[in-house]
This record gives sequence, C-alpha cells and structure tokens, in this order.
Amino acid sequence: MPRQRLIAANWKMYKNPDQTREFFQAFLPLVADHTRDEIVVCPPYTDLHAAVEATTGSNVAIGAQDMYWKEEGAFTGEISPGMLLAAECTHVIIGHSERRQYFGETDDTVNLKLKAALEAGLTPIVCVGEVLEEREAVAKFLKNVKPTSLRTSSAGNACAPSMPSPRRRRAGWSSLMNRSGRSEPARRRRRSLPLKLTASFEQKPPKLSVTAWPRA
Repeated sequence: MPRQRLIAANWKMYKNPDQTREFFQAFLPLVADHTRDEIVVCPPYTDLHAAVEATTGSNVAIGAQDMYWKEEGAFTGEISPGMLLAAECTHVIIGHSERRQYFGETDDTVNLKLKAALEAGLTPIVCVGEVLEEREAVAKFLKNVKPTSLRTSSAGNACAPSMPSPRRRRAGWSSLMNRSGRSEPARRRRRSLPLKLTASFEQKPPKLSVTAWPRA
C-alpha cells in the first residue's frame, strides 16, 4: 500500500493566537472530508496552544517549525522535544533552508535534531532543500547538494519500527514567492531525485522515505 502523502504548511513568523483561531475556523470545514493526504500545519511557538485547541478532533495535525536536540538546559530561546510533546505537537520541521541560511543550521545539527525527534516520538519533516542559486545549477543540484545533505542529516538513523519515519520536505526554492519550479524540466528532476538519493547511501535506512512531490 503506498504511503500517504504529506501536505505541510509552514507559517514562518506570521499570525498571533487570535488570527490562528480565525484561520482554523475557516480552514477546517474546507478539508473536513479530505483523506488522501496527511495534513500538518506548523505555526510559530506562540500559536501552538491555540492551533492544537482549534484542531482537536479534526484531521489536521500540528507541528513546530524547529526544536533543539537537548531535553532541557541553559539554552536560551530554544525549545525541546519534550516541550513540543507537552504542547501536543505531533510533527516538527527540521533543517529548513531559512534556518540554514540565517541561523547557522548545518547537516550535523540537523542530524542531532532528527535523532532527538525520533527518540521523543515526534514525526520529523526533514528539509534537505537547496537555495535558489543551487537549484539553478542543475549539475550541482543532482551531484552534490542533496545526497550530501541527506546522508549527513540522516546518518545513524535506522528508524526502528517503534519510531515514526522522517518525512522529507520539498526543496527550499519551491517555497519562494513566484519561483515554484513548476516548469516541465523541474518536475522531471523532482520525480527522479528520490532514486538518485537512495543510490547515494552506503547503507540505506530501511524506512527513510520521501514525501511525494506534486504530480504534474
């Protein structure tokens, strides 16, 4: 049976709790009968409580936009896997391109966060997307960026049966306004990418699967 696709919305740094409640009041009726895909919304930390409260009993799950790999400690401004679980999050985005670009996220820290999320029972949405300039250099896109990033980010994660499988998020450039990469060549590259990534592993993680790309 094919794995259910994942549709995840990253709200970035937008909306307050009142706006969050208003959004879900309008949004939930639109997806109430949707069963084809898994739907996840990832609001800012300050909106998590309102989002969970608004979506209780619905087919929409709530995730966080990032997390730290330690359970607690003197890490000002960070949030732990346990805190996300206590807030009733089920998913967490890890390694988003903006975290890499602006906040120094690396493949090694993504790896630490991935391990911590799996151990906590969260479903990680692991981002291995490149920036726009890398996307436009097709040879680099296929040969260097993705395999290196995914191999390092997921190193040491065999994804035991008791743990949720990481979901891989689409490339960073497709979230950029007006640069969705919807040309036919881009669609062909996106569909072929999972095969190239699988072949790059010395030891393929048995349950590291890829979130399906949109169909043409």
